[in-house]
Amino acid sequence: LKIRPGAADAELPTERGADPVTIDASIFDRRALLLDWDGATAISNRLHAGALAFLQRHADRIAIVSNNSTDLPEDFSAALARQGVAISPERILLAGAEAIRLAAARAPRRALVLGHRRMIACALRCGVSVARSDPDLVILLRDTQMNYRRLERAANGLRAGADLIVANPDLVHPAGGGRIAPETGALLAMLLSCAPQSAARATIIGKPAAHLYVRALEALDARIEDAVMIGDNPATDVAGAHALGMEAVLVDPMRGIGALEGRPQSGQVVRSA
Repeated sequence: LKIRPGAADAELPTERGADPVTIDASIFDRRALLLDWDGATAISNRLHAGALAFLQRHADRIAIVSNNSTDLPEDFSAALARQGVAISPERILLAGAEAIRLAAARAPRRALVLGHRRMIACALRCGVSVARSDPDLVILLRDTQMNYRRLERAANGLRAGADLIVANPDLVHPAGGGRIAPETGALLAMLLSCAPQSAARATIIGKPAAHLYVRALEALDARIEDAVMIGDNPATDVAGAHALGMEAVLVDPMRGIGALEGRPQSGQVVRSA
């Protein structure tokens, strides 16, 4: 994982962003700032201009809450440290790592892990019994090497009764230059087209499910009323926060949290009912 500072705005036009609205700057004094990564903080790991200053200023109150399923918390922590931002792996909640953590808690199970080899290695280190066929459990991450053979094994495992853990339901995430990157939810749609009955047995880890928010609050020793979620996706970041009764700030994915640094009025607050 290589994080590059202040580069995203050089690639992305800002005129497509939403008009700024006035918000109460005191919201950023909350004890816990839950922060999305892709779109809100960076595009393809290129920090939005101003994002580094925001991270440095608020690092001790930040938990990163991301549907990422190709990297590990220690990868993020080390990369941020190289930019002068101290956020421990315990305060970096990533859907893929959390999916593996849940699978390890369900051991012993024969698990087919659909994901990057670093994630498979992580599963092995965590005590997951990784299988290539006939699984009792399928762990679906953002598998950029997905092929017909993997699809066949997973679909037949699910049709035979295997449980399913899904890192996130996202179909895409921003990739920079106006492009998108297909996400885990796109692979899930393909898999469920072959084994539709498995939908009822699926456990979704990522936003808008509650799991990552709850784990972030635990890591920051904070209550829901002490926290605010900052993200760029109303369907995941905001919806998940509101389902828990948490306030949320919706930022423009073209500018992200960089628009909040020094000018907190340029975020958009979406308040809980």
